[in-house]
Amino acid sequence: MTRYARLTIVVAFLLLPIVAEGAEVSGSLLYDDELVASVFPDIQQGSATAFPSGGGAQINGTVDLASSTYRIEGLAATEYNIQVQLFRTDPTPWLGYPGDLFGGGDAELIDPAGSIDQNLDIRYFYHVVSPVDSIPQLDGLRYECTANHAVPYPITFAIEPVPRATDYSFHAALLNCPRAVVDHIYIDSGDPSVQIEWGTAEEDFHSLTVRCTGASGKPLCATPSFRYSDGVAWFLELTRDDSSTRGTHRTDAVVIPAVAGTPGAHGTYWSSSVSVVNLAGTDREIEVVYTPRGVDGLSTYSIETVNLPASSQRSWPDIVTELFSTTGAGALEFRGFQLAVTSRTSTPGGDSGSYGQGIPPIQPAQTLSATGTDSATMGGVEEGAVFRTNLGLCEVWGESATVRVSIMDSAMTELGHRDYELRPYENIQINQVANTVPGAGSLSNGMVRVTVTSGNGRIGAYLSVVDNATGDPTFIAIAPQSPSGG
Repeated sequence: MTRYARLTIVVAFLLLPIVAEGAEVSGSLLYDDELVASVFPDIQQGSATAFPSGGGAQINGTVDLASSTYRIEGLAATEYNIQVQLFRTDPTPWLGYPGDLFGGGDAELIDPAGSIDQNLDIRYFYHVVSPVDSIPQLDGLRYECTANHAVPYPITFAIEPVPRATDYSFHAALLNCPRAVVDHIYIDSGDPSVQIEWGTAEEDFHSLTVRCTGASGKPLCATPSFRYSDGVAWFLELTRDDSSTRGTHRTDAVVIPAVAGTPGAHGTYWSSSVSVVNLAGTDREIEVVYTPRGVDGLSTYSIETVNLPASSQRSWPDIVTELFSTTGAGALEFRGFQLAVTSRTSTPGGDSGSYGQGIPPIQPAQTLSATGTDSATMGGVEEGAVFRTNLGLCEVWGESATVRVSIMDSAMTELGHRDYELRPYENIQINQVANTVPGAGSLSNGMVRVTVTSGNGRIGAYLSVVDNATGDPTFIAIAPQSPSGG
């Protein structure tokens, strides 16, 4: 009897219901003020999660699809962010797959044993059907704003019809690098599509989103995430496709301000040896643009596409002749991030050798503009029997600019100045600049100041000091100097 009684007690104990300790939050899941399952009967799975606002472990709850309700138990007396995710298809490893639905809200639990009845409004992750689809992995760089997916403008920005939506509000944020909003475009429509012009501001790309409402007046759309090659972006970020033209405002441009492939004086032949390294771990196609000296670079230029395997280098001993099948002098632009570019312009010398100068790319911090750092001064200007000095100017932003060149002596007394109008992407070289600008017959230990006085262009500048006896040049970059040097 005793053993049987003990067994009876144990069984009775095991059959007692297990009551979760702590508070709970629960409620209905509504879409346009209707139970979500009545609008989306094909929902297959759901999850409910409470995230403590002050940090800590998340607490998972349950979703009852038949009744369109959720419940999260075992909560402490604190504030939580409640999130519910519903799947009409098999769950995917990233949000934004067409058909997913999402709801969320904040809940503050005061009684550690109490409960809160809180309904959640569910939103629909809309599916972009134009100009790009949210299903494929897009080819872009998440953190480089001008490298996002390129499309021709004007575009028809369209999404699939959102269930029960009656009004759509399209938003195009106009941005420039680095991600500064300069303007907005808002268009209301009764249809899930609209045509968007590029806009009039000097933006570099668009961030596109849509809001939609139904009979309840509540928002029904949730912005999907878009999968890029190096991560997930929460907005559809587009760059204007300028494939038919050269385009402007390229922050991914690596510019060599001077290259050559041309005969020179005294039997010389100047050529530019250029190497480019693909630092990325994927194969890439990059554009190489050659702009002849003294032309408008928006109308006169040559573009070649170059294949670069992952983590590899490609070189041209005479790039102007080999890649562009031409001769002359000009500037070179490589378009693409994670590139290392070097160049040397030289001529054959004695004993089967050569002499010349390395010409590095213009660094972004070295450019001058009327709206940024507008002026830079550099010494080392020589004009006489031993040396002569040439000055190069190169526009890199695709806009015109007026540049003042001032020549000064060793005491920084101005000897004269002259203004030059540079067209978009134009590059020029002012030979014997101390003679050309102020007309100085000779100058030792002179200086040059380059100032952008007007226009939206961005200018890179350099000096080339040439030995008159041998023709051997030395390259000097002209760059703004910080108060602490460098």
